[in-house]
Parts: sequence; structure tokens; C-alpha cells
Amino acid sequence: MKSDLLSVYDVLYHEPQEAALCGQHCLNNLLQQRKFTETDLMDIANELDRREREVMSEAGNTAVFQSFLQREDSSNIADDGNFSIQVLMEALKTVNITLVPLDSSDPVAVAARRDAWNQKAYVCNLLNHWFCLRRIGRRWWNLNSLYKTPELVSQTFLTIYLEQLKMEGYSIFLVVGNLPPCQAEEAEAQGLLADPEKTWAGVARGPAISSHAQPSASHSSQEDDDELEAAIAASLAPAGGTGGGANTNIEEETLRKVLNESRQEAELEEQRREEQRRAVEQALVAEPPEGPEASLLVIRLPDGSRVQRRFPGNGPLQHVDDFLRSKGLQVNQYQLVSTFPRQTYTDSSLSLQALGLHPKAMLIVEKKL
Repeated sequence: MKSDLLSVYDVLYHEPQEAALCGQHCLNNLLQQRKFTETDLMDIANELDRREREVMSEAGNTAVFQSFLQREDSSNIADDGNFSIQVLMEALKTVNITLVPLDSSDPVAVAARRDAWNQKAYVCNLLNHWFCLRRIGRRWWNLNSLYKTPELVSQTFLTIYLEQLKMEGYSIFLVVGNLPPCQAEEAEAQGLLADPEKTWAGVARGPAISSHAQPSASHSSQEDDDELEAAIAASLAPAGGTGGGANTNIEEETLRKVLNESRQEAELEEQRREEQRRAVEQALVAEPPEGPEASLLVIRLPDGSRVQRRFPGNGPLQHVDDFLRSKGLQVNQYQLVSTFPRQTYTDSSLSLQALGLHPKAMLIVEKKL
């Protein structure tokens, strides 16, 4: 009977925000179960700290290493309980799931940029907040822990929303691997769920998308912005809502126009950045051989991966900035920091020796606040 159908909002797993544990909520909402506790993630953070101490110890009993050992803070968990991307990645490895930066050259990321809908999930981060978008059955959901309930995301809006997050400075990671089955998917497969689009308007929801939207720099006029706003509103409207067929066709055509323009501009921007990256890569300072004149830097990138390279110890920090540009990073959006003790390096004209980054150091590439 129709009255026996379940509401998807009653079977979706959704952890609301507690303290600064959005990383934990993001993982559990992604997996649709309480898989990880705060203690689990703290254990992972401590293990990552231990590995970092091992890396630093390879340089010998230097003053930098002793300072590293004496520090009380962690580079993997903040004082308020917020966890780093490395912790989230290590946690997901235990269930055979990996995170791939959506803007990377990895083939799976390239495919996702062309077809956002037919993916499994995305993990998004800005500063100290994590949340996920996941496809459950035939629909996508925003499982942000700041929202009172999960938020339905229409097919037409998903691509726009991801582009919007990117423009606002979010780091977006594609979820790769087999997500565990969840109650909502099983209920949908058995035909036990009521259509969420018909009950969408009556659900108590969190902050509206528009509450944190920023004007798009890719639209050259107010008229274009108005068109995008109208298209977004149309894509968010529940199926079967008001409006005639002619209006619907106009709205869909407007949306297609905006999406095509945005996609073309994104492709041109990606080509321009790749040309710049290759030019910087060709002009990089040569990597010196091992020896007392070389500084060995271990650098943690925003996606959680680590790179290691030697630089001339008497050379400027600019050499490191150029190296990061060759990796495709927009250096003006990031800053180099160390955590033993915490220090931010902003003067690219100073030598690595003068900055205390010799003969070996570990740096973290962080987004600027």
C-alpha cells in the first residue's frame, strides 16, 4: 500500500555536526554507517605522527629533529579535534576506498569532470570543514553534517554545484572504490521508498545552497548571473512542480547554455594552466646530488600525498615554489608551513639555509585562510 512506503529521510544515515568532528561525520555519512569513532581517527593521527618522526629521524640527531620531537602539537589533528586529509585517507584505506583530487590528471578524475553524475561520491573540504556528496540508488544527496537532514541534489544541479564549490575554494576529492550497501539503497531496490522529490518541499532542511554561493567569475555580466540563478532554481524544483511545458523547455535550454559556456571556459583554463605548468617544469633548477650543500625537503601536498626532492641549500625558497607550480598547484592560493614549531614561510627570496630548512625539513602545503 502507498501508505506503507518509507520516507528516504528516515532510512538515510546522517550524523549532524558535533564540535569540530566534521571529518568523522563526513566519513560515516559517506559510508552510511557509524564506522569510525573519534578514538579511531585519533589513533590514525598518532600513527601518522609517528611515521613523520621516522622520516625526520633519517637526517640524524639534528636541532631540527630535536625540535620536532619536543613539539606537543600534531600536524594530523588540530586542538579542536579537526582531522587532516591524511587521516581521512588512511581511514578509508581500511575499507578499500581511495580519494583522488578531482582537478588532478588521474584518468578517473578526468572522466568525473566530464560526467559528474555517473560517479559514486565526492568528499569536499574548505579550511576546517569536511562534507560529502554521495549517490544513493538513482539520486544524489548532500550529506553535509551542518544540515539538519540530507539534501537532495538534482542531476542538473550537481555539475553546477561542484563548479560552485571549486570557485569558492573547496578542495574536492573523487571517491574511488566500492561503497558498502546501505539501508536506503536496499529499500529503493525493493520498491519500499516513497518518491523523495514529492516530499522534498516539506522536509526541514539545512542552510540553502544560495546562502554560501559566491558570484561566478566565469560569467561576464549580470544577465549571465541572472540566467545561472534562474537555471539553478529550476534544477532545484521538485519533479511535478508548477509551470507549463513551454517554461520548462526554456529553463532547460537556459541551463544547457550556461553549462556549455562554463564547460568551455573550464577547458580553456585547464589548457592554459597546463601550458604554464610545463613551462615552469622546463625551467626548474636542477636537483643537486646528495651532499652537504643540498637540502632535502619532504613536502606534503594538499591531496595528502608526499613528494621528496633536493634543492640547493643556498638557493631561494622560490625554487620550492616553482617546483610546486610544476606539480600543478596555484601557489598564490597556498602557503608553506612547518609544524615543529609551526612557522609560515612567506619570503621566497630567502635561502633554505637562512630559513632553517637545511639539511632536511618537512613542509606542508596549506590553503591560505
